[in-house]
Amino acid sequence: MLAKPPELDVELSLDPPSGDLISEAALVYQLTPHTVAANGFVEIRVSSAEGATADVRLEVAVEPLRPRLVAIPEQLQAGMLRGGQKAVEFDVVNRGALESGSIQISLPVVPWMALGTTNRIRDGNRV
Repeated sequence: MLAKPPELDVELSLDPPSGDLISEAALVYQLTPHTVAANGFVEIRVSSAEGATADVRLEVAVEPLRPRLVAIPEQLQAGMLRGGQKAVEFDVVNRGALESGSIQISLPVVPWMALGTTNRIRDGNRV
C-alpha cells in the first residue's frame, strides 16, 4: 500500500490467494474507519511475479449512517389541459442506511397545483 488516510485501517488480499497458478485475481479490500467521517485516497500498488506493476487510487468517503431519499425518476415533466387533471407518478426510495420516518410532500404555492393523495408517507405506505 502506498498511502491511506490516517483515520482508516485498510486490509488487502487476493482472491484466489497469491501462490496459485492463476492469470486473474480479484483485489479484495476492507476499510475500517476510526471516526464517523473519513475522506481521502487509498493508493495501492499491485505487481505480478513477472515484474509488471499498476498503481490503483481509490477515493474513499465514509459518512455517518443516515437516510438518503432519492426520487425515481429524478425529474418529472408532463402537460395538462386547463381545468383538467393529470396524475404524475414517481417513486421515493431510501438508499441510505437508516429509516427516514414520515415524509411530508411540499408543492409549490400555485393555485393550479394540488396533491391528489394524503400528505404524509411513512415506510413506503401512506398514513
